[in-house]
Amino acid sequence: MHDLRPSVAEITTIVVDATVINKSTGEILGEYTKNEYVPTTDVYEIPQPTASSIQTRFQIDPAAYVVVGDFAPSALPVDVVDLDAVRAKRGPKPKVFLNVLAPFIQVAHAEEMQWLDDFVYGACYTSGETSNGTLNVSPSDVRRVCMLPVISTETVRSVIRTRSFEPVSERQARRIAKAAKFAVGGIHLYLSRNVKVMERLKYEVDFIDAYYGSDADEMSA
Repeated sequence: MHDLRPSVAEITTIVVDATVINKSTGEILGEYTKNEYVPTTDVYEIPQPTASSIQTRFQIDPAAYVVVGDFAPSALPVDVVDLDAVRAKRGPKPKVFLNVLAPFIQVAHAEEMQWLDDFVYGACYTSGETSNGTLNVSPSDVRRVCMLPVISTETVRSVIRTRSFEPVSERQARRIAKAAKFAVGGIHLYLSRNVKVMERLKYEVDFIDAYYGSDADEMSA
């Protein structure tokens, strides 16, 4: 839309020497004022640090540096008992169980043999026990530990994690290890009485060993 205000102003008013006058009445409506622009140059002072604001820096004497060997334990005098060594020997000794059936259990798990789960669940109920109708140990954790070549508290904590991805507690690790050992004992008894099952597992274990053994020879050649 076209703006009509400039056209109306030209018809009704006239400008004489920067003075706006109404054409009809001769009334002075306003006056234009003009000022020359003169730029100003502002000078800003750069703050200078005072003596009180300057911080003194101190350099550490190189001769005062701590050397690791300064705190090395010295030899104990004669007839003096090392209490730290005595305390370290206290408490139950860690028990390690060598699981020779680990490769056979791995194959049985891969082949989804039902009898493996039977022994695992039986060990969880018998050795791991229950609390208010709930198993104290997870069957999946026990099954996984049964496939380890070495069963101990440390190996259990290295592979079993909680829901927050933290290692299980020492107490829970002992429970799982105990149930896994119990399950391996039952599996050993079962395989000794079922020769055909043992022969099938041994055949697959030997095949796997031969397969990966040949690959290892080719890689080393």
